[in-house]
Amino acid sequence: MKALCASLVICFILGGFLPVFGFEPEAMNCTEDNLDYVKFLYKSNIDGINDALQLYKQSHPNYGMKSLVDYMYTPFLNKASDSAKCLKDLGIDPLTVAHLSQDAQQVFNYDTARLNKTAPLFAQYVPIPEFQFSVPILLASITVLVLYQLRFKNKI
Repeated sequence: MKALCASLVICFILGGFLPVFGFEPEAMNCTEDNLDYVKFLYKSNIDGINDALQLYKQSHPNYGMKSLVDYMYTPFLNKASDSAKCLKDLGIDPLTVAHLSQDAQQVFNYDTARLNKTAPLFAQYVPIPEFQFSVPILLASITVLVLYQLRFKNKI
């Protein structure tokens, strides 16, 4: 009887730590019925990545991009890939559920070859848009154009 109780306690303890080690059996059940949970897992993983990046930046005010990349590029990034793949398989764009912050996009676009080697599943399934400079450039161009037009109009 003691052996049975001890076995149950050990199973309970190990079962509680499975998500810590990246094993989440519910995430593997990629069905419409499990969609809310898969969305929750994906959002939690992406929020965790964004939060980890912010915490690193706050605790290392003089950080360099290489040290930030060294900190962020880990095999644990693959954890988000299961739920991202499931979302894609169910026809849902993961970007509609959660997205990486602009800082995270910069970090993950910094050394894509290393990211592919360190966390290949993350690189394959989690959408990492190219860091976009187009919006600031577009706004700056429009501002310059408007200022130029105003200046030219006042000279006539």
